[in-house]
Amino acid sequence: FPTSFNAAETDFESFFTASPNEFWVTGYDDASVTIFEQPSNDVIGGDSGFLAVHLADIVFTPDGESAWVADAGEEEGTIYGFDTSLGEASTSIGFGSFIERLALSPGGDTLYATSDDGILYHYDPLFDEAYATTDLGSPMGGLAVTPDGGKVYVSLIDGTVAVVSTSSPVSFSTISVGSDPRGVAVHGDRVYVANYGSNTVSVIDTSTDAVVATISVGAGPEDVEVSPCGCFAYVVNQTDGTVSVIDTFTDSVVGSPISVGADPQSVAFAPIDELAYVTNYGDETVSVISTITDEVLETLDLGSGGPWGVAVFPHGVGEPSASPSTPPSAALRHNRRTR
Repeated sequence: FPTSFNAAETDFESFFTASPNEFWVTGYDDASVTIFEQPSNDVIGGDSGFLAVHLADIVFTPDGESAWVADAGEEEGTIYGFDTSLGEASTSIGFGSFIERLALSPGGDTLYATSDDGILYHYDPLFDEAYATTDLGSPMGGLAVTPDGGKVYVSLIDGTVAVVSTSSPVSFSTISVGSDPRGVAVHGDRVYVANYGSNTVSVIDTSTDAVVATISVGAGPEDVEVSPCGCFAYVVNQTDGTVSVIDTFTDSVVGSPISVGADPQSVAFAPIDELAYVTNYGDETVSVISTITDEVLETLDLGSGGPWGVAVFPHGVGEPSASPSTPPSAALRHNRRTR
């Protein structure tokens, strides 16, 4: 099974340089990063070298030059920066407690981080500083940035979503959603919020900041991401170990739930290979799902580490092996809704 490199115990070494055909998985329990090659799904490296506690979310900058990883330390959270071209760590930044979820502005010039102390951190990677904070007054579940970079939507465990204007980060408004909201995804003028406690997804219209639909999904939705074509939202249901697929045109669930591993946490898409990767914390695996058939094609066994975060190297950077597919036709959308 894959070999990963422990960030809590080992001095840093350069085990990798990133390429367009890779995805990275963080280990929450052993503070590791494991790097897989696409489409073989073979392990080609990893990283070690920090006194990390629990590595959680991971994001790539749009140009693929950097990767940012959240360390959900209980006393002080940390964000680690990787220079993907050199294959080495570039920086580490200490923030508030339990830094878990990250999001980048569309241009990659601002990194946003959630925390358990109710503070949303705004970090400038170029100048290596947190230039603003927003006190939301409640622990957070997830976050996402609008395509124009003007708003950040942050889920709060009190059953609301905070809408933070990036031009005036000290002020915000709130929207009532379901119980214990977690993952947040934005596509176009819609925001999708996974409500862990009520087994639903709230859909928000960004022009009015009002909830326009509430969709029942599986038990304990933890994360949600929209597919690259924008046609479907994949919802990771932590409690029952499934993924629900929502048609974003009809705001309804299509097909049957996709069974994955135990205690799934995160999902990311590989647009070139038309795949989705789901990390399964409970049984130390990653499920590989075809986004064409919505079937699990392969289960990757890490053996240990508690896989939590997953990110795919941004397509269009470097020289990918194939071109992205076109969005599904209307006929395919209909077939998937009724299959």
